[in-house]
Amino acid sequence: MAKRTTVHSCVWLMMMVLAFLIVRPAKSFDCINAQIELIPCLSFLQAADPTPSFECCSGAQDVANNANSSKDNLQSACECLKSAAQTYPDINFDSAKNLPALCNISLNITIDPNIDCTRYGCFFHKKS
Repeated sequence: MAKRTTVHSCVWLMMMVLAFLIVRPAKSFDCINAQIELIPCLSFLQAADPTPSFECCSGAQDVANNANSSKDNLQSACECLKSAAQTYPDINFDSAKNLPALCNISLNITIDPNIDCTRYGCFFHKKS
């Protein structure tokens, strides 16, 4: 009888582990980390540099990859970048519009402090 209980316990434990792995939530979008990743872009976004640096583009691609990992992350990324656009002074929004193309990232919504993220969402992906 004890052996049968042990087998059932092991089967139950394996089923719980498998269920956890199957329904595990996607990694959530980290706004603070995204803003840290984009710090190298500030001089470009404030029109001090004519082109984004390698570090800027690398960070922007990381943010885009994280944003693309789920629909919720896309919404969170849009809200995060909207908030950042409202917070940082002297952002040149023409430069912001050019950043995706210069870093080889497609963006279907322009980052703007007035964007309605609930209506449009925010979508990034790396160009192939």
